[in-house]
Amino acid sequence: MGADAAALAAAPPEVTVAQRMAASQWRSRRTFAATASTRRRRPALHGWPFDATALVARSFEIWAHGDDIRRATGRPLDTPAPAELRTMSATSVLGLPLLLAVAGEGATLTPTRVVLTGAGGATFDLGPSAAADPGPDGANLLVADVVEYCRLVARRVEPGALAGTRTGDGALLDALLRAAQLIAV
Repeated sequence: MGADAAALAAAPPEVTVAQRMAASQWRSRRTFAATASTRRRRPALHGWPFDATALVARSFEIWAHGDDIRRATGRPLDTPAPAELRTMSATSVLGLPLLLAVAGEGATLTPTRVVLTGAGGATFDLGPSAAADPGPDGANLLVADVVEYCRLVARRVEPGALAGTRTGDGALLDALLRAAQLIAV
């Protein structure tokens, strides 16, 4: 074990977490400052070009990895504040049409309503004529808890295990949920 790793192992958990957070914040600020000063390139996050959504992706990462640590140490999982959940879920859901195309599963997006329930949840209409009322007219509907949806996006819940309601084109809804996980780590 290296000297730095040994020092962190001997330190109280709060010190290790604080040092890790400071290092992560420094790297994020440095990346965005360099991009802002040149305006020639977009910052990359895990090989994908991002704009300010990189900060949302980082939020997903920090929350998911924090919950990984809480699971491993027998602590209760964290629930982000409603505003954070709204930002993370909206960024994810509104990106689904692009992610579905990138996934290359051959699914065609038809009118789909995504309803995320709970504090921080919202309703999103996707696809052509997305404002169509879901139901017997052939539109698709996905209803799920916003926290569980965000855990799915972070690859902590499998698409088939996401509790909620799914009506309409089951293959499309499954493809959307798989696509939601494309950039998770």
